[in-house]
Amino acid sequence: MASQLTAQHVGSRNLVQTLVHVPGAATATVVTPNSTPTPQWVSMENYEYFFLSACNAVLTGTGLTLLEIVAATDSSGTNIQQIVSSGALTGSLVLNGASLEIEAGQLEEIRASAGLTLPLLWVAGRITMNNASDVMSVTYLRSGAKRPFLNLSPLTF
Repeated sequence: MASQLTAQHVGSRNLVQTLVHVPGAATATVVTPNSTPTPQWVSMENYEYFFLSACNAVLTGTGLTLLEIVAATDSSGTNIQQIVSSGALTGSLVLNGASLEIEAGQLEEIRASAGLTLPLLWVAGRITMNNASDVMSVTYLRSGAKRPFLNLSPLTF
C-alpha cells in the first residue's frame, strides 16, 4: 500500500513552470504566457541552474526554428544577453510534438567568461517560430535552490 506521506526531495529544490506560448510574430520573442504582452522573466537569485524545454503544440508553419536562453539585469528585460542557443533548427526537430531542451548553469560564471560586467539575475526563454500563429508548450525549470523549502513547485496546477 502506498504511503500518504509526501516527500519533497525534488519539489523542494526545483521550481517548475509550464506555459503556453503564442509568439504573435515570426521573429525572436521572449516567452509570453497565453499571448499576453508581458514576457515571462524569472529571477535566478535563489537558484543555480535554468532549464528550458519547448514543444510544438499547434503548427500552422514549420514550428520552432531557434531556441535560446537569455538573461537580463531586471524583470523588464533590460540589457538582454544571449546565454545559450540551440542554433538553427530544421527537419524532425520542428515537427508537431517534437521538443527541444537547453540549459544554463552558474550564470555568474557564464557572465564572467563572456566578459559581461552587468549582473544578469533574470532569465527567460526566447523562441523564434516559423509562423506567428504557431503554439508552443514551454517549461521553465529553476533548479539548485540555495534555500530549499516545501511546496516550492505547486503541487497542483
